[in-house]
Amino acid sequence: MNAIEIVYTCVFSLWIAFTIAWQFDFVRKRKTWLRKINFLNILPIWTFFAPKPGMYDTHILIREKSQDGTISDWEEIPVCEPRRLLHSVWNPTKRKNKLVVDAISQVKSIKNAGELNKIPEDVVQNQIRFSKGYLTLLNIVVQKKNLFPNSTARQFAVFDATHISGTRNLIPLFVSPFHLL
Repeated sequence: MNAIEIVYTCVFSLWIAFTIAWQFDFVRKRKTWLRKINFLNILPIWTFFAPKPGMYDTHILIREKSQDGTISDWEEIPVCEPRRLLHSVWNPTKRKNKLVVDAISQVKSIKNAGELNKIPEDVVQNQIRFSKGYLTLLNIVVQKKNLFPNSTARQFAVFDATHISGTRNLIPLFVSPFHLL
């Protein structure tokens, strides 16, 4: 091995060792020297075998109000496009899917922080409504095709669903007010 190969081997070996260490929460919180090394965020965090794996499916539902005041039934809109084999090579909707997931995640974070800090529900709802995540979801929801030909307003809700022992349990995260179309 020449000098360049030795340098590359050392750099990548250290990177792998730091990446393995970075997977542990206590390392990220306590090892300030490792945080200084990771100032460019080059150490990934993999959570597929996490102590808190994803346990919920998230669903967005919409309903509309027509000019005569009739309100439609809730209708689900897909959060992410279903995966296909082609997506392993070419996935043009990847960024949009991530945008939706991140927006929902931000809304969940605000709601969880409100519950943890015992903030009144109306204050939390206002914080949610002015967040980037909520505005992103609103933008996506408003662009969907109308359920009624004469719709005047649209409302959306975000639910988490668990599938425990064959039973689907819906947990409401929030319900928006009606927004004019």
